[in-house]
Amino acid sequence: MAWNTMSLPELTIPFLKAESRWQTLSLELESLKADVIAAEEGVAVAEAALKEANEEEDNHQIRVGEVKALYDEAKASLNEFEGRLAHCSSELSEIKSQKASLAKKAEKCVLEAKKLSVAISRIQKERHGAEKLVANLLKNNAWIESEMSAFGVAGGDYDFKATDPSKMSRKLQSLQTEQEALVSFVSFLRGSFSRLTILIVR
Repeated sequence: MAWNTMSLPELTIPFLKAESRWQTLSLELESLKADVIAAEEGVAVAEAALKEANEEEDNHQIRVGEVKALYDEAKASLNEFEGRLAHCSSELSEIKSQKASLAKKAEKCVLEAKKLSVAISRIQKERHGAEKLVANLLKNNAWIESEMSAFGVAGGDYDFKATDPSKMSRKLQSLQTEQEALVSFVSFLRGSFSRLTILIVR
């Protein structure tokens, strides 16, 4: 049916339907626009939240990296300290061993010092006795002082290096014993002679 052949009432109905449909579509469009705006706002909020979350994750990763760096540095320092501690412990053990060895040597030195002290005291005592003996010999034997210049002269009568003092001492002791025996024998002879003379006189 052509529009120009339709009556006004016939034209009004389709127009009203079209108008109603246009209004409905307009309302739906406005509603859709509002939904789109709300969706865009939601997307923006979600994007902001995502961005914030990503930034927070990045910050966490940076913090984790910083903490990891601090941990690695502390671990390296600990390993170095443990190495130094082990080295010091080894040196300490060596020093303790050396100390024990030195303590033993010190004990031996103290013992040797005591022995030397006793020996020195004995030598000083013997020296004092020898000095007294020499003084008595000089006092009782005037010839020693006059002959002293010949003492120790090689090849002389008082060449002490050429003679064996212990051998000479034994010889002297033997001669003294022999002398005492001779004195006793002479005394015996004198006694016997005296008694014989008395008998003859009688």
